Order: sequence, then structure tokens, then C-alpha cells
Amino acid sequence: MTITAASMQKDVYKEFHSRAYHPEVTEVYANFTSRSGKLSNVANNDKVAFVGLQYFIKSYLQEEWQDFFAADKHTAVANHRRIMTAMLGYPVDVGYLEALHDLGYLPLRIKALPEGTLVPYQVPPITVVNTKPGFEWLTNMIETVLSCENWPIQTSATTSVAYLKVFREFAQKPAYPRRSCRFRVMILAFAVCLVSTLRL
Repeated sequence: MTITAASMQKDVYKEFHSRAYHPEVTEVYANFTSRSGKLSNVANNDKVAFVGLQYFIKSYLQEEWQDFFAADKHTAVANHRRIMTAMLGYPVDVGYLEALHDLGYLPLRIKALPEGTLVPYQVPPITVVNTKPGFEWLTNMIETVLSCENWPIQTSATTSVAYLKVFREFAQKPAYPRRSCRFRVMILAFAVCLVSTLRL
């Protein structure tokens, strides 16, 4: 049996976040940042290709949470309560999820650079903040799945940009069809994503 509850797609310690903030904290502002390129597979690279946010918003924030909001409140939180209680060994309070269900939407504001931007390391291309008091926990809860979904996409895109530079160099040479550069990089980007997914 596969559990696809959007509320479960987080690091387990984040279950505590709904109770962790001081009562006077009403807003949590977070960012998504590529810290360094020391593990990059692209030598001497100082930028990351920022892509994947629209995919994340549509597939996770909209489609996966739609099931949560479409279900009745008891059903929406039942699996979460059962699994987290078994995992952590104490009765898990899901009042924060019930409040979210009552609200009927994810109270988040996401700001981002345009997708396709080459962003220097240590510069956040995305910021996220909760828009309603009482939902401070939500800002960092989505960070887990945002990272899991977007790092592979950005790594593939950054690698593709590096290969595109090499292809363009060769395109300046005689006998190399310049018009095929972009097509070859697109095929490569798909293959890199596919291989990284299969390795998981």
C-alpha cells in the first residue's frame, strides 16, 4: 500500500513544527538556495540553472494537496494521524492539519526569479512565506519535497547548460550542423533526469 498524503511528504522532525514556534511568531520567511558548487558535476561552474518551480507548484502544491482539501476533514487527516502516531510512538495532534483543512487552501506566498535564470551560488531563487498567522509551520514543511523535486531538475538543467556551451563551441567548426545543438542538449537533459530517477 502506498500512502500519497501530501501532508506526509516531509522530514519526520517537522511534525513538531506546528508546536515549535513561539506564540508571538506569526510569519516564517524561508528561501531555497544552492549553497555551493563543490559537489557539482560541472567543473568551474559558478551558477545554477533555476528551473522546476512551476512543475512543483502544479504537481505538489495544487494536485497533491487537492485530495486533502477535497476529502472530508476526518478522512483528510486519518492516515496522517495513524502513521505518525505509530512512527513516533505517541498520539500525534493533527489539529494543525484540521485547521488547514478548515481554511481550504495553502496560505503561502512564493516569490521567485524567472525560470531559466542562471543564478549564482548562495543567491536564493525562491522565497516562501506563510500569509496567515497560525500556519508558520507550513513554510518549512514544504521545503522537504521542494528540495527532493527541484534539486535533480536543476542539476540536470545546469549540466545541460554546460553541455550546450561545449556544443556551441563545436558548432563554430566546419562540418558540424549548428541547428542540431539545442535538440541534442534536450535529449541529454531528459536522459540525465531519467538516469537519476532510476538510481533512486
